[in-house]
Amino acid sequence: MDVSRNSENDTRLGKEDAIILEIIQQICRKLNISQFKYNPYRIEWRDSHGQQLLAHNSTIDPSLIILQENARGKLDPFEWEVLITADLIYRFKLRKQLLLELILSVGLPVLGGVLFFAFIVQYLFSVLGLPSIVYSIGYFSLIAVLWIGFGRLGGKAVRRVRQISDERTAEIFGTSRFLETLRKIESLNVTNVDRIKERIRHILEAQSTLPDHA
Repeated sequence: MDVSRNSENDTRLGKEDAIILEIIQQICRKLNISQFKYNPYRIEWRDSHGQQLLAHNSTIDPSLIILQENARGKLDPFEWEVLITADLIYRFKLRKQLLLELILSVGLPVLGGVLFFAFIVQYLFSVLGLPSIVYSIGYFSLIAVLWIGFGRLGGKAVRRVRQISDERTAEIFGTSRFLETLRKIESLNVTNVDRIKERIRHILEAQSTLPDHA
């Protein structure tokens, strides 16, 4: 009895995988994503290990779509459609915008910080005659500050572009459907709930400028 039930469940999930793959192909055509860039024909269900995963398009293997294992069977294919569309828009339609965000909000501030800090350290070393150990400490401190700053600024830039991809996804499907999908994920508690709440909050704030129906 249990073997039969498991077999039926596996068959159902296999059919869902096929539907999801067909939906992805339709999304790619709708977004004008070339098959040479991305043409998935297989799904890998992967444990998120507590990270924000849900739907992730492999940047290494264009034949692969990675979906979150513990959400399998809990979201229907058309809810996956919303999530996958957001990720496709982010990865294939907003690359230039992400690069610009990284240059303006990360590259320029970091470069300015490097030049300013290097000048201060050089000044303290050469003009004030401080020992070389101070010079070394100064540059090690610079590296640490840059590492932390780059991570924080880079994370903010990525979140801003992710928010744009969410807005464009809401424009395609309507804010109601987009929010319903996110709220279901929030209720299932299968991923980073704080991140999902942040996405819901942003769409609610932008709702007045977005269509309610696709």
